[in-house]
Amino acid sequence: MPWPVIARLAFMFVLVAAAYLWIASGGSLDVARYVTGTFDGRVEAATSEDAPRIVELSLRDRQILEGQRRRADEIARDVTYLELNGRLRDLDALQQIVDRGAVPEDDRYGLQSLGVALGDVMASELGLEWVVYEDDVRPSRALRVPGTDQLVFPVTMISKRVERGVPVDVRELFESAREIVDERIGPRIGDMAWLAASGRRPPRAHR
Repeated sequence: MPWPVIARLAFMFVLVAAAYLWIASGGSLDVARYVTGTFDGRVEAATSEDAPRIVELSLRDRQILEGQRRRADEIARDVTYLELNGRLRDLDALQQIVDRGAVPEDDRYGLQSLGVALGDVMASELGLEWVVYEDDVRPSRALRVPGTDQLVFPVTMISKRVERGVPVDVRELFESAREIVDERIGPRIGDMAWLAASGRRPPRAHR
């Protein structure tokens, strides 16, 4: 078989495999790993001034989160007659909301408000703290394991799946975060595990 034909077939195989992984992950990977200077197999010097970083919530960030909490609570009261309180019980309420399709796929604010509610459960049950992850794309509100550079991005976990027609298992999302947090406890020196959006670089560690 001529070499150009082989190369073309190999390229098509790579595209198909990449598409399959993208769809299987809901269009975006929740998990990526950053280990001693490498990210997804590439060396990341991360020395420029615009390198990603983690910062504390600003007053504006807190106001946005509070607004989304209120919206999620309104949805929960309307659909499940339950009040959200940031505890494990909220996972069942969020699952009911998703299963009933109470928030349409074009209501991104509503869906991401549910993600904030999910994040509050992760924060209270797993001991995480809300922070802001800044890179050259946009700032994102995320959860961090205190004292580490491990981040969880719950705000879009529900919305990106609903928008792409991927089934949402709220408790599975919570448990995936728990597993990553547990994995991060007692790591090898120099290793940093990340639960992050696909294609986004980890920030430099500020210790």
